[in-house]
Amino acid sequence: MNLVEKLLKLDAGKLKISNKEVKVDKLSEALGEDAMFTCKPITLDEYNDIQKNSITIGKKGAVDLDMGKMNLEMVLKGVPEIKNKDLLAHFKAVTPEELLKNPLLFTPGDITKLANAVSELSGISEVEKADAEIKNS
Repeated sequence: MNLVEKLLKLDAGKLKISNKEVKVDKLSEALGEDAMFTCKPITLDEYNDIQKNSITIGKKGAVDLDMGKMNLEMVLKGVPEIKNKDLLAHFKAVTPEELLKNPLLFTPGDITKLANAVSELSGISEVEKADAEIKNS
């Protein structure tokens, strides 16, 4: 049986998207208990948009990847709680990005941890490692 035949026998209704709960240290410390955020995989279109928004090409063709921006956008796309209107209002954040940039709530390490989980769930962490190795060689 070839791959197409195997896939056609697969019950598409039973396919599920995997999520992962990730502890945010800064908020866990403030709450006195684990602050767990749900990370979900992003789509290919979302990933392409994130890459496009995080890469600049200089006048001499030098490529600059803004990892901080990429991590921030990865969290904005892959962590649904960040967009909760009640949460935004409570912390007086106009946008989800403003909420993430609040140093009282999230450290850069927390954002990286969440972004790494989203990346891993999306199957792109290995691609990014390989890309980094190519650029460094």
